[in-house]
Amino acid sequence: ADSDALVTAAAARALALPGVGDDPGVDPFLEHTMNADDPATRAAAAVAIIRRGATGLALAVEGLFSRGDDRVMTDVLQALVDGGDPAFQGLITAGLKADLPLARESAVDAAAASCLPEHRKLMAGLLQDEDPHVAVRAASALYLLVGAGTPGAKTPSASK
Repeated sequence: ADSDALVTAAAARALALPGVGDDPGVDPFLEHTMNADDPATRAAAAVAIIRRGATGLALAVEGLFSRGDDRVMTDVLQALVDGGDPAFQGLITAGLKADLPLARESAVDAAAASCLPEHRKLMAGLLQDEDPHVAVRAASALYLLVGAGTPGAKTPSASK
């Protein structure tokens, strides 16, 4: 409830400590904090929700994510790279389709970390992305997921 954005963001980040788990008593604070004026504070609240596994607030995080704020999108996607509840995996799909190249690039990392096959098709589409950073990141992730990660797949050095 503090009016200072730094204090509020720090409080939200403190609630994102790993291993804390979901606590419905904290949900109202996090939901309120996602409406803060400061993007860093909104992002910290969304990350805390993901790390705590507060799936009851998944729709609120999706709504915040859909606003297109680059800070929120990249921080949320990084939280999913670090490990997120399956209830939040739809954010990866939204990130892969985002208008912001930085969000698409971050979403590729999150998709690769999730190892879910449904993200591969979207990542393959990003091979032709207008932003070269996104295309290279997608190519690298797909290589690791499909080419190098397939058991029994022959690599150039294995066939010699």
